[in-house]
Amino acid sequence: MPQKTSAESPFQPPLELLRLWMDYGGWYDRSKCAWKYILDSQLVAAMAPPSGGRAVICNRTQARFHLVNITTPEDSQLTRIFESIMMPKLQEFDNEIKPMSRSLARATIGLYRNVTERFLPTPDKSHYLFNLRDVAKVIQGTLQAERQYFDTSKSMIRLWTHECMRVFADRFLKDSADDIGKFIEAMSQVMRDHFEGAEWAEVMEDIDDERYGPIFCSFMSETTEILPYEEVADYSQLKQCCEDKLEDYNLEPKLINMNLVLFKDAIRHICRIHRVEGDASTAQRRHYMAKIYSRRRLSLPRSWCRRYPNDA
Repeated sequence: MPQKTSAESPFQPPLELLRLWMDYGGWYDRSKCAWKYILDSQLVAAMAPPSGGRAVICNRTQARFHLVNITTPEDSQLTRIFESIMMPKLQEFDNEIKPMSRSLARATIGLYRNVTERFLPTPDKSHYLFNLRDVAKVIQGTLQAERQYFDTSKSMIRLWTHECMRVFADRFLKDSADDIGKFIEAMSQVMRDHFEGAEWAEVMEDIDDERYGPIFCSFMSETTEILPYEEVADYSQLKQCCEDKLEDYNLEPKLINMNLVLFKDAIRHICRIHRVEGDASTAQRRHYMAKIYSRRRLSLPRSWCRRYPNDA
């Protein structure tokens, strides 16, 4: 939000400029000494309760709007909604997984509440903004499971852990505050509360990097028509698969060769890109690719753009 003119004053100059247009239909041009009218325009705004860098706006500006307030649903209502979404899917699985729809929904909502209360946005971490869409993304990722590849509750918990790490933990900065470590502590407590005492160390017993979590992707198996969303059990196979696909790309005519060194972080980033474009809508893909291009990370998503030329 724009800064106030002083600590005592409630006015914020940019908002006052908008209020002037709403009251008088335009602004005065001091260079031409003439009034400029802004026609055929409407102003629609949204705001959240003051906190985390959000200040209270002036009542004089707020009075120019017709206010519509949407209350946050109760946890019981959210649990019912997401449980109803997951239950039909999990009925296809073994008896050990069938009753997990309620536990997965409650665990995701509990983790979301913990994150929103503990990791607040600051000037250095202004992207620490979480909402119910993040809960929906975790549930959406969990619904990609197929019965042939998930036959135990532990495998389902590992998938849920992976989706939570990608949706929430990938936003955290790696600094002295160790937000990722705090998030893992919060997730460990949620797992104990909702998954019959499941421990983080037990679930991640064969993971090489517990702070990143397991790796799931859907481009390892090419023998079936529908690519399964499965866990990568052997990192060397994943690396070899990425190198083979890179070699196939470089053999394509009229394409610029990419001489990339696929180290571990690069391969993980490829899996993140593939996860987003594999289960997301066109708008989400465009948004994610725009962020990648804005950071000049062009080499890894280049083959993705060739696959979806109309979306990039």
